[in-house]
Amino acid sequence: MNENISQYLLKYVTNPDPRYAVMLKGKWGCGKSHFIQKWIKEYKDEIKKGNVVIEPIYVSLYGLKETSQITEAIDRALHPFLYSKGAELVKGVFKLAGKVIFKTSIDLDNNGKEDLSMDATLDSLSLLTSRNNNEVVTKIIVFDDLERCLIDMKLILGYINSFVEHGACHVIIVGDETHIDDDKKQQLFEFKEKTIGREFEIKPDVVGAINCFLTDDVPLAEWLTKQKDYILDCFEATQCNNLRLLRQCLLLFGRSKPF
Repeated sequence: MNENISQYLLKYVTNPDPRYAVMLKGKWGCGKSHFIQKWIKEYKDEIKKGNVVIEPIYVSLYGLKETSQITEAIDRALHPFLYSKGAELVKGVFKLAGKVIFKTSIDLDNNGKEDLSMDATLDSLSLLTSRNNNEVVTKIIVFDDLERCLIDMKLILGYINSFVEHGACHVIIVGDETHIDDDKKQQLFEFKEKTIGREFEIKPDVVGAINCFLTDDVPLAEWLTKQKDYILDCFEATQCNNLRLLRQCLLLFGRSKPF
């Protein structure tokens, strides 16, 4: 099932102007964030030469209270160097015609001295909410943790819709509707039809998660890494689908003293 979703997303991003977002749903701990981050990596490997491509932008909405915080997260994704330790934003940031303009000093060798200064303009929203008919540009934005966002649901959907409707962006929204409070859930059901065109439910990939946890994730005891079948049987017996809890259990068990 999840593989079908992955293939659909690869086709979705080939649509030059989809005008709808895709929502990936699933209960906490089912592996939604892991799935979409893995898919982003796979997408990068599939990028065709010759297209003008912007790196996929991943934004977690967890705890965000204002849309300006989302914009800042997008700025960080598009301009990581300007937010690195070597770049220090000078006080007096100001806005002009909707653009954030500032002067930054850059310490290239981290010796505490300014090696370079420059004026910079961040206008990420214009880049992502405008259309350029002269060249093919693939713009992908992933908004994760929708249920943990503290922004009014109508406001956040309107913000996201600007990328969908006006910028020809490919937008993927990830969240667990069952953990959205009743008022926001009602707003989501009422207003999402304008923004969200397709919805899919992510299913826990227990076997894949166990393989990842035991081989690529965190250091574990050698004995434990050889017990994949036993771990799978035990986890399935619990009738729990929360892969986050599975990882925590393996981490605690794997670092305990041997018998």
